[in-house]
Amino acid sequence: MSATTLRAAIAPVPALSSYPARIAAVCAWAVIALAIAPWATNAFVWWSGAGLALAALWPFARAWRRGLDPGDAVWCFLLYFVLAMLLRGMGVLTFVDSPYLRGLGDARSPSFRQLVGWVFFYSTLGLVALNAAYHAPFARRWAERYLQRRTLLSAPWRGSRIVPVGVALLGIGGIGMMLRLHSLGGFANAAVNPMDANTVGAVGRYWQIALTEFAVVGFHVLVIGCMLRGGRHLAVLWLGLGLALSVPLFLASSSKALLIRVLFTPMLFRHFLLKPLRMRHVVGFFVGFSLLFPLFYAYRALGIAGLGEAAQYLQTTEAPLLKVYNRAYDADSFMRVLHATGQGLVPLQWGHSLQDLFFFFIPRALWAAKPEAFGLEFARLYMPEVPWGAITYVSPSLAGELFLNFHVVGVIVGFLLLGWALRATITLARRGGAGAVFLYGYFFLAAVHLVEGSIAAQIEFLLTSALPVLLALSLLRADRAPGAPLGSPA
Repeated sequence: MSATTLRAAIAPVPALSSYPARIAAVCAWAVIALAIAPWATNAFVWWSGAGLALAALWPFARAWRRGLDPGDAVWCFLLYFVLAMLLRGMGVLTFVDSPYLRGLGDARSPSFRQLVGWVFFYSTLGLVALNAAYHAPFARRWAERYLQRRTLLSAPWRGSRIVPVGVALLGIGGIGMMLRLHSLGGFANAAVNPMDANTVGAVGRYWQIALTEFAVVGFHVLVIGCMLRGGRHLAVLWLGLGLALSVPLFLASSSKALLIRVLFTPMLFRHFLLKPLRMRHVVGFFVGFSLLFPLFYAYRALGIAGLGEAAQYLQTTEAPLLKVYNRAYDADSFMRVLHATGQGLVPLQWGHSLQDLFFFFIPRALWAAKPEAFGLEFARLYMPEVPWGAITYVSPSLAGELFLNFHVVGVIVGFLLLGWALRATITLARRGGAGAVFLYGYFFLAAVHLVEGSIAAQIEFLLTSALPVLLALSLLRADRAPGAPLGSPA
């Protein structure tokens, strides 16, 4: 069956065409869920799970008729959310023996299953709010009004400055990496124990890490510049310089997210500036990347000196896709939040998890008592019996973090704001210039990663990339510069 025939076949799927009808349907579903929750645990789990599946799949069914835009972060966000909340929740009820949930009792007990049902219930409300905000017109209109002004995001680039700016940013990033490696005792020490270098060794070194990000942005300046000139030799630049940059950065930091930023983001740039992608290309990249997870974890656990034991490690570790599945433990985290909050073990945080946004940029050398990031605090608060050992960052999940701060109101409002941001930014990327596409590449990854939380950490990572991006755009804009401009919006 062709794609056109398939779209025609699903076109008659009934659509709740008005917001009042959709709100009434959601309210009816929620009332039924709340009514059966105290009396029929299994029915509550299945009813809530069905609501979550429908809330995640409905946008795909609506968009399929006109074609999915793989450059829109909302689709990857929804797919990852389904994996981390719905499929993970189903897994912990059936075949997954999660080390994070052993303190909650038997997975067959009513109390355990109730927690899974409530994870599904609140996650559904979040997705409904996100979809409502995403499809409402005000985010798109705001972006269109913003683009009516000549800004860094819509201004054309001065072609003669692309290479100097890109090289300068690569140099700044190289200095940042050298400073970080020097503080860790050199590249050899960092590569021998990469897990320590990326956890304990990263504490107090935010500005060194932030300077290193300049190298990634510099590489992307060169890539976009190549695309604006037609894309000749793009593959050589993308893979050649990209691998030359990402491999040493990964060996020094063991950061998988850094590899994705370096190598995947150019796919998005190409999608908007040269040739559109298909959804299978995006999914294929992440599936292929997932197959390498055992290698990434082997290096992080053994270091460069222990690679001789990698074969034994790979034989005893989980299969690649199962490792990815167990890495997406966000439903587990949300269950621990619901348990701790419901039992009164941990009070509502009322925004405490977001406080790092106000002082993350202050060097620890100037403030030795600066509070830890909430991802480090979360494990001690909500999983106290889990033997973590050394310093460990644990993802609280987006829905879980919103709930632990402001209960169900936090989930609904938080997802509303995210839906607005997703629609506004994709509108800027589609209708703005090269600058809008440049910045959107980093937002795309931050939005998808936001499924895991913590919210402050993801915003900080985005700001860390946005600073050198905006610096580059201010140097590249061609409003008052001589020569032929590049990258102006169509």
